[in-house]
Amino acid sequence: MIQAAEFFQAPVVHIAEPGGDAALFEVELELPGLAGRCAPGQYFLVRVGEGVDPLLRRVFLLAGASREGVVLQHHASSPAEAERLRALLQSSWQLDAFGPHGTAFAVDDARDALIAASGVGVAAAAFLATRHLLAGRAVRLLVPEEMAEAAQSLVEAVGDEGILVAHFDLPLEGPALEARLAAEFASAPGHAAYAAGPRALVDAFAAAAARHDGPAQVCLTDSTISCGFGMCLACVVDTPAGRRRICTEGLVFDAAAFR
Repeated sequence: MIQAAEFFQAPVVHIAEPGGDAALFEVELELPGLAGRCAPGQYFLVRVGEGVDPLLRRVFLLAGASREGVVLQHHASSPAEAERLRALLQSSWQLDAFGPHGTAFAVDDARDALIAASGVGVAAAAFLATRHLLAGRAVRLLVPEEMAEAAQSLVEAVGDEGILVAHFDLPLEGPALEARLAAEFASAPGHAAYAAGPRALVDAFAAAAARHDGPAQVCLTDSTISCGFGMCLACVVDTPAGRRRICTEGLVFDAAAFR
């Protein structure tokens, strides 16, 4: 069972902007011994900077965990936020972080995997793919063309474990996305299926998974999370299964909740 989240003062090991995306930030934090408590789909609430500006913590999605620490990713909501966050991160030698937080993917690494991801959801996809690949399974990874560089590091780091087939042509939304996902599910019977990204991807994936004969889960990564504890209700979304607080009931849901 995943243990409760905690507050940490974590030394910063490395900061990067992967894939040439000026809004995507990757931070490696020194948190030894935490890997066993981290799972794909979870996140950390990170305070960047001193004082109360910004007042609220930012959501950093887990992209990986090792014996030495964790790798987190955050996608800035605007160029102005990206510029400010870049300056704050570059001047920080440690960060105030709360996590690992939220529900996680139930990783079924006895199966091959079908993973679709977009935006910062690529971070969760990388973590998921690693779990399946280390178990010697095959992974089919789908990401949009504009996320190709951000996902390329995953492809290059695979090594000899498992089999990874990556496609960098996933449509972002609309009938093209729906048709592509339907075709992918048809060619992946029995696979463990996962999606991580914005609502358009989650809805299309959930609809395509309706006739799938394996487990299907989604991670909603583009919700506005403010307090992170389910109290302010800023992240509540309407689903066919009812209203859900993304910060505490998510970020991961069974795909059936969105169809």
